[in-house]
Amino acid sequence: MVNTELLEKSIKDAGYTITSFAEAVEISRAAFYQKKDNKRDFTSREICRICDKLGLDIFQKDKIFFAGYVA
Repeated sequence: MVNTELLEKSIKDAGYTITSFAEAVEISRAAFYQKKDNKRDFTSREICRICDKLGLDIFQKDKIFFAGYVA
């Protein structure tokens, strides 16, 4: 489950809008919104592109993309 609030904050802090960020990571705007809002899942390739574009480390990645999972 995606931590939508943290993902949106990370995107904003990087200077993007949601729409411009979706374009930057090569995901359609509609698909990005569905994935961000937990209606569809991000692929592992998409997660890697997002992390690269935002400069996220593994801990930040886990907080955003695996928020609903307990270790």
